[in-house]
Amino acid sequence: TQAGMRSLKRLGRYLRGRPRLVVVYKLQGAAAGERDPDFLYIPVDSNWADCRETRRSTSGGALVHGRHVLATWSVTQSIQALSSGEAEFYAVLRGAVEALGLAATAEEMGFPFRKAPRVGSDSSAARGTAGRHGVGKLKHVDLKCLWTQAVLKQGRLGLVKQDGKTNFADLMTKHLAAPDMERLLEAAGFEFRDGRAAGALELAKGAARQRIAAVLGGFFWSLDCENPGFDRRVKRG
Repeated sequence: TQAGMRSLKRLGRYLRGRPRLVVVYKLQGAAAGERDPDFLYIPVDSNWADCRETRRSTSGGALVHGRHVLATWSVTQSIQALSSGEAEFYAVLRGAVEALGLAATAEEMGFPFRKAPRVGSDSSAARGTAGRHGVGKLKHVDLKCLWTQAVLKQGRLGLVKQDGKTNFADLMTKHLAAPDMERLLEAAGFEFRDGRAAGALELAKGAARQRIAAVLGGFFWSLDCENPGFDRRVKRG
């Protein structure tokens, strides 16, 4: 999206010449000797009519499990929102879809969450629209509205207030100053670090070996499992 691209370009200019930005997944849950996080948290946000050409809004959000940021998104909304509250509601809708999708995937893999996902929004208008009964005057968003209301009523999803000053989703929707970007990134577990990862050299060797194997026509290199570190040439077929 235009908003996302401008934010990334601004962040790129600011980070030029600085250490690399990495995400750090600190130990949590059983690995840290504590209880696993009970639910997914999804902070969401929107930027109303941000696109100068189509006047469509931008939705942004993140999937957060405890102290770990699992995924983020910044997308242009498919229709033109007629108000900032409607744009925020569409951001809540996108967060609800992403949350239920990941929760269902985790359950299928045998890692169900003890509590329903929670979507965090700093918009009282969006929370009010999603939490009330019926569509009111928003007849043009009736299907989306009714689906969200039904999901909340069934207890499959929770909707809570998110503090606007600490909303991580602002990174995906707003044009923030560099200090605000750093503050939100650090709060989400991102750090600036020099040097290379410990396994970077081994990864580079493996990538080089794959390129060599792709270039060779009648032969390719494979790793001998019985003799680690020994490469043997194997003829195709």
